Amino acid sequence: MAELSTDAHPSTMIKGEITAINPEVDSATRNFQIQVTVPNPEEQLRPGMFANVRVLR
Repeated sequence: MAELSTDAHPSTMIKGEITAINPEVDSATRNFQIQVTVPNPEEQLRPGMFANVRVLR
């Protein structure tokens, strides 16, 4: 489970499911990539938008 928000809609928290985890970790930053699938019925999210994501348990 993950929650995300955007600068365009800062008061809206959107929940989504983690659908993929890249097992490769960047040794310089210690970051890894995940894919989160979120519902978007009101089309608030657009291609190319940046989001702040919080991974939950």
